[in-house]
Amino acid sequence: GLNMGPVVAGVIGARKPQYDIWGNTVNVSSRMDSTGVPDRIQVTTDLYQVLAAKGYS
Repeated sequence: GLNMGPVVAGVIGARKPQYDIWGNTVNVSSRMDSTGVPDRIQVTTDLYQVLAAKGYS
């Protein structure tokens, strides 16, 4: 799923550093991904409105 909004990002780990992001924006995208329809792209209403304003449908 595609979503837009604020996130917190950072590197965790000393021996094997990994970059990660956290926040509700990420959680919503993850839920959309796990409940999505195969071969389809899900976007939130907010993102759809931005894309539609740019001419995408």
